[in-house]
Amino acid sequence: MSPQSNWGGIVSQYGLSEVQFLYTPTYAGNPDPGLAQEDVSPDALLQWRPGREAVSHQVYFGTDEQTVAGSTTPAGTTAQISFDPGPLQLATTYFWKVAEVNEAADPSLWQGPVWSFTTAGFIAVDDFEAYTDEANRIYNTWIDGWDVPANGSQVGYAQAPFAERSIVHDGRQSMPLTFDNSTAAYSEAERAFDAPQDWTTHGVQALSLYFYGPTGNTVGQLYVKIDGRKAAYPGPADDLKKGEWVPWRVDLPSLGADLKSVKTLIIGIEGAGAAGTLFIDDIQLLP
Repeated sequence: MSPQSNWGGIVSQYGLSEVQFLYTPTYAGNPDPGLAQEDVSPDALLQWRPGREAVSHQVYFGTDEQTVAGSTTPAGTTAQISFDPGPLQLATTYFWKVAEVNEAADPSLWQGPVWSFTTAGFIAVDDFEAYTDEANRIYNTWIDGWDVPANGSQVGYAQAPFAERSIVHDGRQSMPLTFDNSTAAYSEAERAFDAPQDWTTHGVQALSLYFYGPTGNTVGQLYVKIDGRKAAYPGPADDLKKGEWVPWRVDLPSLGADLKSVKTLIIGIEGAGAAGTLFIDDIQLLP
């Protein structure tokens, strides 16, 4: 290294204040999902920064750290810097590593470190956060009993804001569902999905939701319908006027519905004279 000039050109002395040598490691790095990352999508794609001499990449993957660390049988080999492990289970910790391969080099294999991540504990069906007071109003997605004499329900408020923003289980909004069976046979709100939903992947076993009923409600029987298959709330009827958030978990396999192609979800209250308001929030699929 030969210096060509000095700072300012006033004196003839030269010196070095900092020297940096930059290089790309031979090992894989910068994992995505990140190291020990939580709440990862169960549809996650594994990605990494490749080593500088890598021609292909062996990916090792599983739920046991020691097995992944000591394995010599990769889950797959790819020339890309990404790998699709397939549908993952909810609420599960996975371990993975990438071994960089170049048969023309010596050594020809660089075993990377073991990384980990944990998948999310649920899949959101509707958390009611996306609805607005403009085009995407809550009652345009959840269809109520407007102009249906037999259906005594109303979704949302008559004026903006149309979603509830004070009585909320989590986030900023919940769905107000007014019911009045004094002259109607039932009160139902229905959501039809734009595309059929597969509720069998990622170890899903249950549908969960939270409801809040003010103390002034006149109670009836709460239920859900999944493609017409009905499940009644098994708890006390007075939970509909408890004045606090109540969780409800519905066992999906017991319904006998085609869960690989779910088209509609209905929340309803039946029972003569039942009237009041329920607030619904955090509809989720659980393992």
